[in-house]
Amino acid sequence: MNIQNKYFSQEQKFRVNHQSPVPLYHQIYLHLRHLIVTNKLTPSEMLPTEMELTEFFSVGRHTIREALSKLVDDGFIERYSGRGTFVRAFENRERFYLDRSFSHQITALGMVAHSKVLEKFTGIIDNNSPVSLQKKMGVPFLQLTRIRYGNDIPLGVQTAILLIDRCPDIQQYDFSKESLYNILSSIYHLKIAEIHNEISASIATEKQSSLLDIEIGEPILIEKTVTYLADGEPIEATNCFYRSDKYNYNIRYKYRECDKEPS
Repeated sequence: MNIQNKYFSQEQKFRVNHQSPVPLYHQIYLHLRHLIVTNKLTPSEMLPTEMELTEFFSVGRHTIREALSKLVDDGFIERYSGRGTFVRAFENRERFYLDRSFSHQITALGMVAHSKVLEKFTGIIDNNSPVSLQKKMGVPFLQLTRIRYGNDIPLGVQTAILLIDRCPDIQQYDFSKESLYNILSSIYHLKIAEIHNEISASIATEKQSSLLDIEIGEPILIEKTVTYLADGEPIEATNCFYRSDKYNYNIRYKYRECDKEPS
């Protein structure tokens, strides 16, 4: 194997952990993503071939394909038939894709995501809870309100109501540093399958402007989400407001054969 980039040398060899509950492809995905967001793999740089990566990580080719497919889906790399796989060059303007987790997107932008917890308490789902969670009457929840930062810039304030019957004691974690979705995935092995978004616009109140360090009356983006697990059951409902001067809302729709209009 002759790969030019030093981060794929034998001295830098990354060893997957076969004992970890994290799938092998996801371990490789996280490693490659780290190389990209820390600029060890630079924009437009060509990645090694599938066969070279298979040898470097000592895994099967299917595992490499899964890792690369996830990097493509998450916008970190681009693949061209006959040419190879390249690190995607991000646009200069900060953009926020609301169908992905906050920590994930901020990391993708090359920024450090962190939070300040304003409120954290537990309760029981009742008639005052979000409608999307009311079919879970009597189930315990954790309510978590945080200011979300990219580096030291307050970008949004998020209030999440998380059902905790399937992730007991999750309230013990430090959510000023920890990613909620990462904990659900890596600790409780709960797979997020869908996030439904409802988006609207408003102007900042006195309280919102104070928390986000913007002027009263400036435009803000309001987002309400419901997060579903792979079995179709809801796990979380959130209510968030974000600064509109730091990102925009993007949707990418993939055209499918079944979407053709009838002739």
